[in-house]
Amino acid sequence: MTAREKDRPGACLEGGDEGQEQAVSVEDPLALLEEEHRHQLELCDILEQIADGLPFDADKRLACAAMTVLRFSMPRHQHTEERALFPILRERIAGDARTLQMLAQLESEHVCDEQLAYEIADELEHLTEHGQPANPDMLGYMLRGFFECQRRHIEWENTVILPLARELLTPEDLDRVRSAVAEGAPPSQDPSSARCAWAAAPAAGRGPGDPRH
Repeated sequence: MTAREKDRPGACLEGGDEGQEQAVSVEDPLALLEEEHRHQLELCDILEQIADGLPFDADKRLACAAMTVLRFSMPRHQHTEERALFPILRERIAGDARTLQMLAQLESEHVCDEQLAYEIADELEHLTEHGQPANPDMLGYMLRGFFECQRRHIEWENTVILPLARELLTPEDLDRVRSAVAEGAPPSQDPSSARCAWAAAPAAGRGPGDPRH
């Protein structure tokens, strides 16, 4: 299982397809970003299920899976976009003010999303350790605001940014994105440091937020 596959929401609860993930990452870095968007939508489903279960019925295993993705996988994905994809697109559409504004907006959302993601992860860690959140109303509000914004953000990237990248990026550009993917996250975001006390629990009783397709 690759490092990126380990951080998908369901990897804490079920086995991943290592061969498929490696093939996607090597052959087509844009396809990998699309796959990670699917994982992030799985995360949104998990967060919604957690929010629906508050204050007493939230699944601690789902909280643990979400906590790991929020702290490690999402920042690494954003790092790839901001280090490679977005700068390359700016080079290719230098005269397109509307698209430049859109990229700036997406980067601004990344900053806000990352800050909120870490705050949510801290609250989910409390939930996994103590069986219930410190402040259920606050956590529910944070979760719903986050996953609703994430779904809109991913929709924009899937319907506008990635199709534009497929149209404009050269083979050399794709190599640059591929290199950024291979670099992964900065050392402070190394997912190998993540620990999930519930990872070995049987993957049973999953509901509507089930991280499967």
